Amino acid sequence: MKNKIPFFLLFTLFVFSCTSESAPEEKQKAATAQPVQAADGQLKGGSLEELKEKALDENDTYGRVRQSLGVLQKEFNQAQQKAKKTGKMSVIVDEDFNLIIRNENKENVGESRVNLKDLNAANGGMRLLPDDAPGDYPGFSISVIEGRPGVEIYSNGEKVGELRELQIFLAGRESVERVVPAFVQALNVVHGKN
Repeated sequence: MKNKIPFFLLFTLFVFSCTSESAPEEKQKAATAQPVQAADGQLKGGSLEELKEKALDENDTYGRVRQSLGVLQKEFNQAQQKAKKTGKMSVIVDEDFNLIIRNENKENVGESRVNLKDLNAANGGMRLLPDDAPGDYPGFSISVIEGRPGVEIYSNGEKVGELRELQIFLAGRESVERVVPAFVQALNVVHGKN
């Protein structure tokens, strides 16, 4: 089961919908995609001024989504420190909300690509994935809205499959408890519900 970690993480990466023959405009948008910074979550002095400095404009949808996904990046960073076999995990999102979760493990690079707008933020769209057996890792999955493009899976730059749900596995249940609310928040922002 421990050998499944890199495999599962590969398939849990977020999605970026694109073709190999992108238009120049699409290539320019892809160039604007930025890795998400790990969430800090700490206020040094706890002052109101410090809180105001860190607050994002409510109309900054892209910034709010990046901030929410920072929790996922932070958990990936912590998991990498515990289990070196997982490789370097990166969460990348562009201004069109195309999401890539990348796992760089030695000579292999796996990616899951999806547009956050294509994920089902409604009730029933998300479910927890328990760690029932020894060696399993807990996580969660979010289904793709019917009729929308699925989660594209890439290995070393080549598309190898497509799934109807995005699966994210984390190091422990506590990590899932921290990531799920932040991920739901990102989906709600993208879908205009928050």
